[in-house]
Amino acid sequence: MSGSTILERNVSVPSKFFYDSFTAWADVGTLLPDLIERVECDGNHAGSVRTIHFKETSGYPGVVRERLDAVIDERIIVFSVLGSCALPFIDYVSYICLDEIGPEETRILWSGNWQETDIEPDDLNDMMMGFYSLICDNLEQLYRN
Repeated sequence: MSGSTILERNVSVPSKFFYDSFTAWADVGTLLPDLIERVECDGNHAGSVRTIHFKETSGYPGVVRERLDAVIDERIIVFSVLGSCALPFIDYVSYICLDEIGPEETRILWSGNWQETDIEPDDLNDMMMGFYSLICDNLEQLYRN
């Protein structure tokens, strides 16, 4: 069964900061430091692939391979998960659209689509919203520091 979710949220960071931080593809560990053990990456450009090794304590120990599919005008980011992974879905594609609404405030529209595997749809939706929100919270904290 396919699933999807959309996070619409304002974050207290400039759009360029969000974009630059998120597309620093090798540095995803700074966005989820409590969950990620290490990252291997071949670049920070469209087409780059990173392999994320989640910590045993993350709840999802194992590996996720992601490709940065598109980066457009410092406003749109598209990425996907390659093959099977430690997370309970397959065929994941994500789209992030950034809209700067002030010098230090950005409107985020973050959508994810997937095929569910061994988890209830509502639980997977809650999990993904938790990931998206945690990344946004951590980006705000990084910006303040």
